[in-house]
Amino acid sequence: MSVLERLGRFCARHHRIVIAVWVVVVVGTVAANFVAGGETSNNFELPGTSAQEASDVLDDQFPDAAGSSATIVFEATSGSLTDQESQVEDALTEAGKLPHVTSVSNPFLAAPFGTVSTKDDSIGYATVAYTQSTTELGLDAAEELEEKVGRFATDDLRIEFGGDLIVNTEPIETGLSEEVGLVAAIIVLLIALGAVAAMGLPIVSAVVGVGTGLAVIGLLANVLTIPSVAPAGAIMIGLGVGIDYSLFVVARYRSALAEGLTPVDAAGKTTATSGRAVVTAGSTVIVALLGLLVFQVPAVSTIAYAIVVVVVISIVSAVTLLPAILGLVGRHVEWGRIRFVNRRRPEPGGRKWARFVTRVPLVSLAAGVGALVVIAIPMTSLRLGPSDATDTPASSTEHQAYNLVTEGFGPGYNNPFLMVAELSGDESADQQTLGQLLTTLQGTKGVAAVIPPEVVPQMFNSDQSTAVFQLIATTGDKSAKTPELIERIRDDVLPKATSGTGVSVLVGGVSASYVDLDDRISERLGIFIALVILISFVILGSVFRSVAIPLKAGLFNLLVIGAAYGVLVAVFQWGWGSSLIGVDVETPIISYLAPIVFAVLFGLSMDYEVYSVSRIAEQHAAGEKPSDAVVDGLGSAARMVVAAASIMFFVFAAFVINDNVVLKMFGLGLAVAILLDAFIARMVLLPAALRLLGRAAWWPGTRR
Repeated sequence: MSVLERLGRFCARHHRIVIAVWVVVVVGTVAANFVAGGETSNNFELPGTSAQEASDVLDDQFPDAAGSSATIVFEATSGSLTDQESQVEDALTEAGKLPHVTSVSNPFLAAPFGTVSTKDDSIGYATVAYTQSTTELGLDAAEELEEKVGRFATDDLRIEFGGDLIVNTEPIETGLSEEVGLVAAIIVLLIALGAVAAMGLPIVSAVVGVGTGLAVIGLLANVLTIPSVAPAGAIMIGLGVGIDYSLFVVARYRSALAEGLTPVDAAGKTTATSGRAVVTAGSTVIVALLGLLVFQVPAVSTIAYAIVVVVVISIVSAVTLLPAILGLVGRHVEWGRIRFVNRRRPEPGGRKWARFVTRVPLVSLAAGVGALVVIAIPMTSLRLGPSDATDTPASSTEHQAYNLVTEGFGPGYNNPFLMVAELSGDESADQQTLGQLLTTLQGTKGVAAVIPPEVVPQMFNSDQSTAVFQLIATTGDKSAKTPELIERIRDDVLPKATSGTGVSVLVGGVSASYVDLDDRISERLGIFIALVILISFVILGSVFRSVAIPLKAGLFNLLVIGAAYGVLVAVFQWGWGSSLIGVDVETPIISYLAPIVFAVLFGLSMDYEVYSVSRIAEQHAAGEKPSDAVVDGLGSAARMVVAAASIMFFVFAAFVINDNVVLKMFGLGLAVAILLDAFIARMVLLPAALRLLGRAAWWPGTRR
């Protein structure tokens, strides 16, 4: 008797104790998070890069100016902003009184010090500097700024808020997406399982897993910087895998009962078979996510940790809590049977389909691979880029502030480059070098303006060894021309302008950080993919004692992921159908999201592989010929695979209705990939490949 079978039998036999332990764990973690949970923050760090080095110099040499900042954007809805000067100054005075505020700029100063648009005198902005970081200030500081300053808005004066503090503390709301996904899952479960009681168990297990996972993530936010998208991603993945894993367990339990086993024996057998599939599939998801640590990007790593937390809890719930609940309900799992769903059919549709595919395996294999390759073609135009305020809901204040600054000044003013100049110590020579450098940069193609150090207070450090100034690009963060400008400045303009002077200049800021992130991803992507495939090969190879099965699975997964990226490029970069999902502007694939999507998709793609191959392997181990095992195994697994894929599709697709572009991208990529994986990779490519491989598919394991 295997360890998992003993675990399932124990949980079913001692269900009251197991359920009580789970109640204590869930209530305890949720209560602890309520009392001591931390907040999410989007602070972006990238150790070992030029942009991060610039940020570190700022923190070290300008400690009084190293805190967070916010931008208050004013628009005179009638007349000019000068007509509203008194009202604006009152608002800025109020901002200066807020806790931890060290300075508030005056937009009405003469150029180049002022920030009232010369193109349109109706728009201006002020910068609010804080002594503490965004993480230390948190959402409360952002809300207080909006509340205290926002009350000065009138019919003639519009006030919006942007900048680091506002953008990086804004929570992402997922309530509607969760509700839509759960309702869709309930409908699919009712159709798939055909009983009200059986339907409810996966929902309970998934909700427990997600709720506990979110509480743990909240507690981790006290020691890790958790991006705001992490809990939303964890909810999305947690609901999907939690319901899917539980669906496989409940379906197998009912089959075991139908074979005449007692509830305890059925729970043991189910945990030993479907439970093993859950552990294997979940382990692959975890391995793929932890592979993201290769990139050494803190934001990506913490998102991976957050999703891993809910996946681990979902696995543990599926092999402990669910068997305990099954032991409690016993044969009442059939309560509330739906007649039309449970009517007998001469032959299951899955078996018919498997027989059809295996009758023409070469044609099926070619058709499936061809379809995925065609869908993946747009991936050749994949372009990574940053996330900015335009990824938030169009109605949000940070999005509105971004649009106003773009309208009044130009897109580059939203995120200036921070130029950090480390000087030689010869004050006269340094001043001359800086002057020539500023002139050179101002004349560089793609540069809208260069704001010299003396414009902003404290931009020379105390010993005059470091100076900081801003450079404004003519293009915004998401334009392909912006990273080209950064690379040209770094590789060409700066080396020529500072050669032999003893002055070195670093380019920092949000745009530069994303350029460095793209470089980091490109450098290590091959290692990441190879590592994930290798470890997945070891896991699947050890479970199925086969070489061909994990190789085939890895190849098919790469095809599915390529197709998913192809869809993302077509929708978000090319704009094909983007308006249908509420995206009005073309946008690159978010840099940090790209490897996360790969990891999640690779892991989730293994779910249906493991479940389907497990059923085929059982038929093969029972003595069937390889071809018959494919038909019978896939025939028995197909209904649950289709149901599970449908659930994941609806759960992920529900996040496309969210206003946040990052979640739209994440949800669409996962939803499309799940459909392609289930209906092409597992329903077409898998049976065709196994039919062609025959006995070789199970080498070097048992041969029959």
